[in-house]
Amino acid sequence: MEDTRKVTTHRLIEMKQQGKKIAMLTSYDYTMARIVDGAGVDVILIGDSASNVMAGNTTTLPITLNQMIYHATSVMHGVERALVVCDMPFGSYQGNEMEGLASAIRIMKESHADALKLEGGVEIIDAVKKIFAEFAFGHHLFQITIGGANQTYVDRYRFVASYSHHAPALNGGE
Repeated sequence: MEDTRKVTTHRLIEMKQQGKKIAMLTSYDYTMARIVDGAGVDVILIGDSASNVMAGNTTTLPITLNQMIYHATSVMHGVERALVVCDMPFGSYQGNEMEGLASAIRIMKESHADALKLEGGVEIIDAVKKIFAEFAFGHHLFQITIGGANQTYVDRYRFVASYSHHAPALNGGE
């Protein structure tokens, strides 16, 4: 029997421990989210690649925070089961931890996405720590390999960071 419970980070951990495959696809709008969620995909990413796919830009750099919130809100309206992860666009968190926090709050508050994804390394740790300090959820870190790249999921902060080699530093070495 197929499991129809809402996918959470705890469910992803459970699936990984049981050796189950985890499916993840990208969606940018309501219609595609309905199709992907209905097909049983576990995680839906609203990628900053919407800049290329939906707006015709040659890079992901031009997409704005407002545009990501629009796409995330559209996807959330179409999803019943999958965990929905929204990329934070370039420039919305790099170099300024307070701007990073404000951007994270806006995405979560306005779109109701289940998780956020940031990309970077040591240079974004201050922004990540600031986001962690302000979000008030119980926490758990875990890593999952997708397409050869480790992803660190943090359910306390409903947050996903793609720099897993720095995750222990964020969690006091745990």
